[in-house]
Amino acid sequence: MNTDPVMLDDIDRGLVHALQIDGRAPLRTLGEVLGVSENTVARRYRRLRSAGVLRVVGAFSGARLGYRAWTIRLRCTPDAAGPLARALAARPDTSYVHLLSGGTEISCSAQTRSGEESDALLLHRLPRTGRITSVSAHLLLDHSALPSGWAGPALLSGEQTAALGPPPVDGTEDVTLEEGDRALFDALSRDGRASHAELAAATRGVRLHRPAPAARAAPGRGAHGQAGRGAAADPTTPCQGVWRDGFLRRLASLQD
Repeated sequence: MNTDPVMLDDIDRGLVHALQIDGRAPLRTLGEVLGVSENTVARRYRRLRSAGVLRVVGAFSGARLGYRAWTIRLRCTPDAAGPLARALAARPDTSYVHLLSGGTEISCSAQTRSGEESDALLLHRLPRTGRITSVSAHLLLDHSALPSGWAGPALLSGEQTAALGPPPVDGTEDVTLEEGDRALFDALSRDGRASHAELAAATRGVRLHRPAPAARAAPGRGAHGQAGRGAAADPTTPCQGVWRDGFLRRLASLQD
């Protein structure tokens, strides 16, 4: 990764804002919204990503799945802080792991599927690590702002934003995860703009149901890396037949 300072111009900042709205928007759509060519968008995105300035990742909404969200603060011995932070970051149920000033405190967020999982993490696994001296945990009841609504990169006009904005989502319908969804989430967490071929390869070997012939990926849902607006699989890509069709149907269903 390039560590040299990067100066952002209006096109760069507009691209960041656009990807916050729809992280999987096609390059052509991004170029039309920003008033530049598709090649310019591709070149700017590669530059910002290689410099470590911009990264699009996929994340699921735990609230839609009935998960419990926690903020956890740990105090530990100085020699344990780094290894413990890395171990927490490697867990599938944690995010936003921070090593705080002083080098003896760690803050992180966690999502657990049930009260039993919460108890196992907070009452059994963490306290049993001898170099942890104290643990405090708070159940999150509500939120006022999320990363997807952060106003920091806002630059686009209302018209440009509307061209990228997703349709309304029915938040009342129950969502049930299937066998291949964890592999799909893992792939999107590494690269929210991974191609359909790459995502299908990540779920290869996992049973996915064949959809109706007209099934296609649904419009995008924002910068957390779900499917882009108007995106559809290229039948010439390696993810063909039932794997391609089953993957596209499942990706679309998880967005609704």
